[in-house]
Amino acid sequence: MPKKVSIKDVAKAAGVSISTVSNALNGVDVVTDKTRSKVLAIAKELNYVPNYMGRQLKSGKTKMIGFYTKSIDPPYFSTVADTLARELSQRGYGLNIMMSHHKEDIIRQILGGTIDGLIGFDEILNRHDIARIEKSGLKTVLMDRQLSAPNISSVIFDSVSMGMEVTEYLIFNGHKKIGFIKGFDGVYDSDCRVAGFMESMKKNQLNVNRQWIYEGGFIEEHTYDATKEWLIKVPELPTALIAGNDSSAIGALRAFKELGINVPNDISLIGFDDIPLLNYIHPKLTTYHLPIIEQGKVAVAQLFDMLENNQQGTIIELGGHLVLRDSVKNIKEVLE
Repeated sequence: MPKKVSIKDVAKAAGVSISTVSNALNGVDVVTDKTRSKVLAIAKELNYVPNYMGRQLKSGKTKMIGFYTKSIDPPYFSTVADTLARELSQRGYGLNIMMSHHKEDIIRQILGGTIDGLIGFDEILNRHDIARIEKSGLKTVLMDRQLSAPNISSVIFDSVSMGMEVTEYLIFNGHKKIGFIKGFDGVYDSDCRVAGFMESMKKNQLNVNRQWIYEGGFIEEHTYDATKEWLIKVPELPTALIAGNDSSAIGALRAFKELGINVPNDISLIGFDDIPLLNYIHPKLTTYHLPIIEQGKVAVAQLFDMLENNQQGTIIELGGHLVLRDSVKNIKEVLE
């Protein structure tokens, strides 16, 4: 059986001290970039694997950050998880994805002493659960709700304003009969986007037809099924439909195509997120671009401000912008 490579072997091969190797592997600033690169290259060449258990016992740190969610299936979540993993790796930390539909399982993992900090995205945990985490002293960044406390920050999208801007764009293009495919009730971004839609409709003195609002859950398949059911029941179509995210927009578009409803000639459609998958969707979907990668980067930066600089929790809101493509029809001339 081959001998396991030790930190001493890496130090000898690199011609530096054991403490220098340790500092290089842990990203400590006292090591120059040239020395760090050299140590990392030799460690990789020798297949050196750090003793994380020993490191934890010595430093009191796990060098792991938790990320809890119910699922990483929708494109948004996979993009966030990938961004978090990349950002944390640059800081010498790993990402522990805590995925479960059972709240207590996630809470046990969070409070089990296996992570140094937490990033969360899912309404599976309520305010009482978050209060338990805050009381434990674990530094936490939330990406699914607006909340701050000494140990908790939020990095969120300004979803109310976004919902208003999307609605105003449709109204500008002559649409007055507008519907909304929302996420599940209680989901922060969905609730806020619907609130923005409602506010804009009220401001423009337009009627909100409740028959044109239905639940897609931010999930393509769920929206596909819900849209087919909705089309059977609804006596009249709106001229435009806002989907709570791009996955829902794609699900609705599939249902429309199957039933011979043309987008945008029969109904206009607009989403949120601007996921890469839209490059392969026809017609090209007009959407609201969300800085998802930036959100992940800011969440990590904010977490380490709390971990390393003792910064108090705060709320950071990120904006976005409309991406105009081919799924919204200007019906001003038709109405006039």
